[in-house]
Amino acid sequence: MEPAGGGRGGENAGDVMNIPNRRKWLRRFTTSSSPLIVTAIVAPLLGGPVGSVAAIVFGWAARHEPLEVTSPRRRHLALFGMCLGLVFTFVWAAVMAYVAISLERGLRTSRDDAAVESEQSANTAAVPTNPSVSDSKSDEPLPPISKVTTVRREGAVTVVDIGSLVSSLSTELAKERAEAWRVGDVTVVMTTRPGCEPCQRFTEALSDPLMQTALSHVRLVRIDVEVFDEDLPSLKIPTDKLPGFYLLAPDLYPRDGIDGGEWGPDVASNMAPVLGAFVRGKYATRKRSWQPVSDNRIQL
Repeated sequence: MEPAGGGRGGENAGDVMNIPNRRKWLRRFTTSSSPLIVTAIVAPLLGGPVGSVAAIVFGWAARHEPLEVTSPRRRHLALFGMCLGLVFTFVWAAVMAYVAISLERGLRTSRDDAAVESEQSANTAAVPTNPSVSDSKSDEPLPPISKVTTVRREGAVTVVDIGSLVSSLSTELAKERAEAWRVGDVTVVMTTRPGCEPCQRFTEALSDPLMQTALSHVRLVRIDVEVFDEDLPSLKIPTDKLPGFYLLAPDLYPRDGIDGGEWGPDVASNMAPVLGAFVRGKYATRKRSWQPVSDNRIQL
């Protein structure tokens, strides 16, 4: 007579003979969580970037354990550990990339500030200290012209002073225009010279909240008309009325321009509405009409 449950090979044969069935014993033994699975789930939460990568490795290893010691539940847990490690890996990568970019920008700003301070210190040391000369020029401040191009922030405005020793004004303007386009700013060229009182009043008013709002996201590129008296005419940038403000076309010729005669007294309440409308292309009613620059090749 065959034993109940399907003969000698039946599922309960081992129970009848009081011998544990090997497959059932292994299944009962492995119902607890595998160390690989536990590591795959805990590692990304506690181990940082290294733990996130390790979770992927341990989860993969847990899913590829022998079939006789695995179950659908354990395979699902192993897959969960792998996905968790993958998500945390991407998160840590994004965090580290953000920190690296922030540090790089901070270092670049520090280098620019150090270069500006060094240049200003060198120029200040070169200025004569004769008291009589200083007193005679007190009403017309003559700031030293930097030899290299300097960049600084004035609130929401980026102020660029073209250095006196740049090899090519057009090349320098092209660089500044490209940088402004990269960060979403508008390039505005300002013509000036030392001793220009309206230019000085504009600079003093630049920190006013009205001016900050009007020139927000503007890259103000200041050019000395005395230093670049030969370069500016070739770029069709007028130098007769100061300060002048010009928007550049792709060929670096001015596509629009105004000067300080548009607003009367040089105070922020007068300058801000005019400049704000001008840089946004909405300044229509003018005291002095602008004639687009014509060239043999391009009509702006």
